[in-house]
Amino acid sequence: MTTFTIDTDNNITAFGSAEEAAAATTTPFDSFASQKELAALAAAWPAERPVAIWNSLPGVAQVEAFQEQQRRHQQHLGAHPGTRGACEARGTAREAESG
Repeated sequence: MTTFTIDTDNNITAFGSAEEAAAATTTPFDSFASQKELAALAAAWPAERPVAIWNSLPGVAQVEAFQEQQRRHQQHLGAHPGTRGACEARGTAREAESG
């Protein structure tokens, strides 16, 4: 199964197997063999890294951020007190109490 590696400089290399990838380099790298494995790696990366990787690919339209990351960030903010979502919920509760 094809295994891909990505190093700290975001260089992506394809290998015929995980063993071949491990034998090819002594520098630290992450490896993945599927979209699911890449997504698991990317979940732990800072938001800027997937954008930098994407923008380094030839022939792609440059982006500043990915929409999925923006949605996750907005959902995260709405779940914490002091954010707009929490403030709106408190305001609705107060209206119901005084109503």
